[in-house]
Amino acid sequence: MTEVIGTFGVIADVQYGNVENGQNFAKTCTRYYRPALSMLQVSCDAWLQSVEASSGPKLIMNLADLIDQGNIVRDEQEVALQTTLDCFQPLVAKGVEVHHLIGNHELYN
Repeated sequence: MTEVIGTFGVIADVQYGNVENGQNFAKTCTRYYRPALSMLQVSCDAWLQSVEASSGPKLIMNLADLIDQGNIVRDEQEVALQTTLDCFQPLVAKGVEVHHLIGNHELYN
């Protein structure tokens, strides 16, 4: 039997924005900006549930683009960033290390 020496979680390209849904640049798929927050929350809740069951990740990596550049239009960059970071807070409170990379969408803001 293989011993588990650690677990981790990864999330990327949440691209939350308090803006209407849109399309990618090629107009080939819909981008769900507001619903991205609830999808992030579902992920964080699942990780938290597994942490509370002693089988959850010890480390979570956000691989960038947590917020979308559309926030700049409404001057809500800081609010959007804090709103998304708040989703991770219960995990941090349980001792999970959470690290965030900075991507092009953060830099656009």
